[in-house]
Amino acid sequence: MIIMRFFVPLFLILFAAVHIEIIGLEIAPQVSKTAVTGNGISKIETTAQKIESPKTTSDLVKLLGNRSKWFTYRNTPIIKRLPSDFSKIAAGYRKRVFIAAILPLAVVVKKQFDTEHQYVIDMRNKIRRNAAISSSEKEKLNRMFYRYKIKSGSLRQKINKLWVRTGSVPISLILAQAAIESNWGASRFTIKGNNLFGIRTYSSRGMKPRGCSDCGQEFRVVAYKNLESSIRSYIINFNTGWAYKELRKTRSAMYPNDNPYIFADKLIYYSIKRNDYIRTVKNIIGRNNFERFDKNHST
Repeated sequence: MIIMRFFVPLFLILFAAVHIEIIGLEIAPQVSKTAVTGNGISKIETTAQKIESPKTTSDLVKLLGNRSKWFTYRNTPIIKRLPSDFSKIAAGYRKRVFIAAILPLAVVVKKQFDTEHQYVIDMRNKIRRNAAISSSEKEKLNRMFYRYKIKSGSLRQKINKLWVRTGSVPISLILAQAAIESNWGASRFTIKGNNLFGIRTYSSRGMKPRGCSDCGQEFRVVAYKNLESSIRSYIINFNTGWAYKELRKTRSAMYPNDNPYIFADKLIYYSIKRNDYIRTVKNIIGRNNFERFDKNHST
């Protein structure tokens, strides 16, 4: 009994830390593919923004246009992937270009998840008013129940669970963690696999880490179709992963106000660095004034 009392917490800690810098056990390539194709949230659709795949950093800078507009959202191209030479440019310059390239993606993907959450709120209010839910609405809800791993309960109970599991996270948090996990876009996993957050998989598909002597059980890093898929997968992980139950509860209590520092406090299992990682996330948000994006690009 004594052995078991110590074994279980140790197992949970090890299980939670299986990631280069983020828990990604629920997100295998098959799941990320589902996230891209639909089940409640559509692909990026915009008339003002074109989806681009720049071959060089010079091409990327040209696409981003005038530097005075780099940290805006409207009429900014959506970047499918970072160019192959992105890691070779000077760190300070790369940092600015990285923010300008990832910000529009973060804004659009966040808006998609927020729109989905609003739909759940509308359905929740319908149930409370005892209003009828159409067959098409039920069909859409059933797809969302499947996607967010909600299997039991009455329709009312399942919608209440869905209300907690849907939604997004602050743009400032997306940018800060993407910056940390991808080394401001210089990571091989980001450039070759569009993986901004180092999310792992135990599937045979994916990218194999180099020279990882202490990785334990062999794993690979998910290779995504595009950067959009990576951000989408990252948010789904927050919405379904066991390690983020407290984050979801806190988000529900705060809605619709997002405080990135409160979110960051709930990332204790995100990295094996635990509280040091949380402090790093907060420092990145603060030093780069990422909160301005939460205010300027509210969805």
